Amino acid sequence: MTTREDDIAYFRRRLASSERQAGEADTDAARAAHLKLADHYREKLVELEGADQREAD
Repeated sequence: MTTREDDIAYFRRRLASSERQAGEADTDAARAAHLKLADHYREKLVELEGADQREAD
């Protein structure tokens, strides 16, 4: 079973990768797809980090 910290690290890596791939994309469609994935990863990070903060309080 993974820990929340592992999940946060995973989504941070995926977000960074998606943002990098969006910047390197050859077409507008590819760029849009990578940015959509980046948005998804960003939303998951907000959820996980918010839950992490609530537990710390």
